[in-house]
Amino acid sequence: MKIYSFCIIPFLLLSMGFCDNKISIIKKNSDLGIIPLPNKIVFGDQNAEIDIIKIYIGETEKSSFYTQLFSGLLKIKVVDRKEANVFYAFKPSLGNENYILNIEKDDIRIEAGSNVGLQYALISLVQMVQHHGFPLPVVIIEDNPKFKYRGMHLDVSRHFFSTSDVKKYLDYMAYYKYNNFHWHLTDDQGWRIEIKKYPKLQEIGAYRKETLIGHYGDQPHKFDGIKYGGFYTQEEVKEIVDYASARNINVIPEIEMP
Repeated sequence: MKIYSFCIIPFLLLSMGFCDNKISIIKKNSDLGIIPLPNKIVFGDQNAEIDIIKIYIGETEKSSFYTQLFSGLLKIKVVDRKEANVFYAFKPSLGNENYILNIEKDDIRIEAGSNVGLQYALISLVQMVQHHGFPLPVVIIEDNPKFKYRGMHLDVSRHFFSTSDVKKYLDYMAYYKYNNFHWHLTDDQGWRIEIKKYPKLQEIGAYRKETLIGHYGDQPHKFDGIKYGGFYTQEEVKEIVDYASARNINVIPEIEMP
């Protein structure tokens, strides 16, 4: 799966904001394609002499996510440490989600406040490659979020989404640097989470006899006559929470009591 091929409503992505949308210095016609727009961009006077980006991500990093992020990009490779031309260091004084991305003539250097900041820096680099291509400009990018909470909501109670669809949703949240996933798991339209102590919650509550056609205010009400539903096992819920955590996304479950 290539995470840049999925369509999310652009204004939703832009509305939460990662930064304060101010650029200190920028050249004309130099849109780098980074979303959200970085806090500070300072261009050099030449292009980098880099025709392929080689990244060592290490066994302790979010390797599966990064491998997926770079998938399909012929000019970005995951390599051994000695082959890399992308170098990074952690600088906690920058702040947890902050980073400095410095594209130099022959290599790329990243300073990040934590693994979260490193993830955002690499995502920005990927966005540049997808949008701008090569050669990349010599540039220093400094970024930090304006809002601590940057969230998206998914209501699986009214419309059930498969585990793979939820993961795809999380991929795109990560790609645009969102950090909170509001997961609407229960409502009058369906109970979507397995509770082993009370099995009828999912056996009965996870399904509805039929679905309303049109608006609730339309009279008389019309229904499609098709049984609809589904639920996530506890193992699937744990799998999704772990998947989100690997992308530095916090899961906020919404569960109403029956």
